[in-house]
Amino acid sequence: LAKLWARSPTPSLDGNPVLWREWHRNRPSRWARIIWAVYGTLALSMTVFCGYYFLTASPNDWANGGYIAEYAAWVNGLQVAIGILLLCVQSSTSLSEERERGSLDILMSTPISTWSIVWGKWLGSFRGVPALTILPTGLAFVMAANGPNHGWWEVVMIFGLILAYGAWASSMGLALATWVRKLGRAVAIAVAVDVFVTVGWVFLLLALFRMGPDNIGLMMVSHFFGPGQLTFECVGSGPINNAGAAFVIIILYFIASAGILLAAYLSFNRCLGRITLKKSPKASAVISRRPSTIRQRILRRAPSA
Repeated sequence: LAKLWARSPTPSLDGNPVLWREWHRNRPSRWARIIWAVYGTLALSMTVFCGYYFLTASPNDWANGGYIAEYAAWVNGLQVAIGILLLCVQSSTSLSEERERGSLDILMSTPISTWSIVWGKWLGSFRGVPALTILPTGLAFVMAANGPNHGWWEVVMIFGLILAYGAWASSMGLALATWVRKLGRAVAIAVAVDVFVTVGWVFLLLALFRMGPDNIGLMMVSHFFGPGQLTFECVGSGPINNAGAAFVIIILYFIASAGILLAAYLSFNRCLGRITLKKSPKASAVISRRPSTIRQRILRRAPSA
């Protein structure tokens, strides 16, 4: 795996130096690697077990109800919710740790544009999102292929939802790391916002409205409920179809992530103290002159020997 990863295409140094640095040099800490390893092991084992249990189920199991689909919905919902939570923490610490170590000052003193820094940091956080889509989309594909009703649109929407959730988490973590100076406070706010969107949003809708098809579409904003509900619908275990609502949620999430990223870019220099020098008209006029003309004027004004 290490050799395959080393031979995989990587961003070039000339294209975006910040992204190249995030890809090659910025490695997660030991505890972060341990947490991601435990998460990956649990997600893989539960997905494989659920897929095997689904493939070996008898027709009588389906006659007793959709409990197999419910089990798969819990597996996909939990692993997506936990993965997005870890991504929020990672994206919020990528910039704050450099600020505490002092390496961010070196990066800010380079002639790299502010947009290149922000965009490179965002891509460095978002690069792990496609890996989060493999197991949930694979399990949904197996269920749609072997279930009573082939819900292929639900499989596509699960893939799109995870990408949209990841884009939002990357933008939110980067924005909080830009606006909040202390590392611990930025991580705490990122976790609180993610927990509210994942859990609090569902309970808020249940408290305000009655349970119904429209509310289920709104609940798919949750990082847990969205993938879980679509996984349940992959096998056609109910008359409700929320693929259209999931498409709208995906569009809204991408719009929100773009807006948050733009806000982080516009406030980046002010929050981090980066000074941008404006070119004066006189300096631009002097620089635009030919070197020969400048040399002739210097020789004219110089005193003769």
